[in-house]
Amino acid sequence: MTCTVRTRGRHEGGFTLLEIILAIAIGGIVITIGLQTLSRMTEGFTEAQRRAELDHRARQAFRLLQRDFAETAAPPLTERVLEGETGEIDAEALWGAEGLEDDSASWIILTRDAPDGLEQPVNVRYHVERNAEGMGALVRMAYPLDGAPDEEHGGQAHVQGVAAFRLDYLGPDGEWSRGWAEDTQPGAVRVSITLVDEDRPEHQVARQAVFPIPTGQ
Repeated sequence: MTCTVRTRGRHEGGFTLLEIILAIAIGGIVITIGLQTLSRMTEGFTEAQRRAELDHRARQAFRLLQRDFAETAAPPLTERVLEGETGEIDAEALWGAEGLEDDSASWIILTRDAPDGLEQPVNVRYHVERNAEGMGALVRMAYPLDGAPDEEHGGQAHVQGVAAFRLDYLGPDGEWSRGWAEDTQPGAVRVSITLVDEDRPEHQVARQAVFPIPTGQ
């Protein structure tokens, strides 16, 4: 009786050390590429979220301004017109920019916000209040005609993260100018606002809108 002994081939039943090392290396490369791709996708999603939040703030500011500009009282009723002041801040330490716009404006609107629901004239004023680092918030103040714009008369910060707030006015000659000290109403107000993410100042958006002013004629 003859007994035959079979010799196992070199690659039968396992992997060589070199093959295992190559498999580990390839797996590591694939995992690294996957993590980098996931990281880029996460960063892109986060940036899109930040930009969407800043866009939402801009729309919030424009809705508020649009309502008050639309309710501007006619000068024959109040003998007063819109007043627009220009200003600038030095924010080089925070944003690397000098002379950021820091404008303000005040005018009279006819509103029914009073408890009795009757339409009455009220002063409104928009300006930016800033902290020590220069980060600002758009503030709306509403106060009686015979009052002064102070915190006791409705000052409220509506939009946070304002870096720049610029107001331009359309004159009768069809030209835009900063500041308004005329004895007539401007034809329109162009609002430019730059918003910054408080946690990541490099994330910014700049938006602009034009609001017509009722003539009341």
